Amino acid sequence: MDDRLALLGLNLVEGLGPKRIASLISFFGSPSRAWDATAEEILEVPGMGERIAQVFLQVKRDGLLERELEIMEREGIGFLTILDEGYPSLLKEIKDPPPVIYVKGELSDSFNLAIVGTRKPSPYGRKVAREFAKEIALRGVCVVSGLARGIDSEAHRGALEAEGLTYAVLGSGLLKVYPPELKGLAREIEDKGALISEYPLLTPPLSQNFPRRNRIISGLSRGVLIVEAPLKSGAMITVFYALEQGRDVFAIPGSIYSPQSEGSNLLIQQGAKLVMKPDDLLEEYGAMGRFYKNRQNNLDISEEEKRFLDKLPIGEVLSIDALFYNDTSSKNYAIITVLELKGYLKRVEGGKIMRLR
Repeated sequence: MDDRLALLGLNLVEGLGPKRIASLISFFGSPSRAWDATAEEILEVPGMGERIAQVFLQVKRDGLLERELEIMEREGIGFLTILDEGYPSLLKEIKDPPPVIYVKGELSDSFNLAIVGTRKPSPYGRKVAREFAKEIALRGVCVVSGLARGIDSEAHRGALEAEGLTYAVLGSGLLKVYPPELKGLAREIEDKGALISEYPLLTPPLSQNFPRRNRIISGLSRGVLIVEAPLKSGAMITVFYALEQGRDVFAIPGSIYSPQSEGSNLLIQQGAKLVMKPDDLLEEYGAMGRFYKNRQNNLDISEEEKRFLDKLPIGEVLSIDALFYNDTSSKNYAIITVLELKGYLKRVEGGKIMRLR
């Protein structure tokens, strides 16, 4: 058996998890050798008890790996292992990366930002989550969240409204989507991005799974935006993982009287970047043109407009007056307006412009 399938098989053994799977591979030298081990050999590995050895044998004896592969083929579900070239590079860097991730949809080489928050948001929180997700998705950013009620589902919907990419990381198997009322949203996400889980296909939505899946949400992302989070919430657990992983943390300010905003307001007090508009997120990463995806790409630019653009480095802010020092005709300002409408330029305060792409 090859190492990829062996990793998938090891991932089916309840009680192993990323740390113990890594220990097995270290002890035996490869995933395939670990998969071929006997119960007696498993017991020789530090940290492996009788129960794990028996479950390991039962998984092999009952043909659970073969059954999992059959279901995956029938349902159109793929998987990536940490050995694969296509495994997300950012996720590979985190502590205890999942050895296997199941994927329904398609992962791309995208620039990812996570948007998470409370399951019981205010109307303000819902609006902010959806509008921010929509705006950054229009710029080509993939929105990562957890398909939970509230802020998470609003973030996914915002990205979908923009016809952009979004990834949902589940705390259950991909055939046990939770909550059930979001199954329709999950199907939309499959078409425009991907559903992702480290858990075998039929794993139920157990409460202990959700905190651990949060490390994958932050692990896939360059930064995490918190929109309304109580002090004790899953979103704050995601912040813990984000800080551990060296990810950027952003927060939307909320009412000082709202329990839903206690966590996000505290984060701002402690140094998280306060975010007032979507561009606050994008500008944190330098030239927005690196991942700008304009929805009017079919609009050609004239030779004159192209010559003007060629003078402007992508992402650099320049004074309009300085650009037109020797020529202040209205024609030049018209070119700026047209290029702005076509998504190539953005006006900046102080009579300046920035080229986006």
